[in-house]
Amino acid sequence: MGYDCWAAVHNLKQMAATVAAYGQYGYSPEELDAALVSANADLQDSTAKLKALDAAIREKKELQTQVLAYAKTKPARDGLKAQKTEKAQRLPGTARKRFYHSGRSHPLFSGAWRFQAAKP
Repeated sequence: MGYDCWAAVHNLKQMAATVAAYGQYGYSPEELDAALVSANADLQDSTAKLKALDAAIREKKELQTQVLAYAKTKPARDGLKAQKTEKAQRLPGTARKRFYHSGRSHPLFSGAWRFQAAKP
């Protein structure tokens, strides 16, 4: 029971010192409540903005991951490109001919496709 009595007296002294400090600096409990509500509203606004920024950062990290994964495929893409070039060089001359459009009208309907030999 001694501790309970001491704790109650200590808490009352702390509360009295707090009320005296408020009075000394010109604060009233209503002003403090208004300041607390304002600070809480500012905190909520900041939290909402932070969540939006966090979502944007997550999207950018995902994009960065995808770009890095794509960049790692460069050797495979280069190999495939070289393989296609080698295959095209091995084909006979008539197979290397390319189609081109003469520019008159749509080629499927006008028969305007012509052959152009590939340059060696």
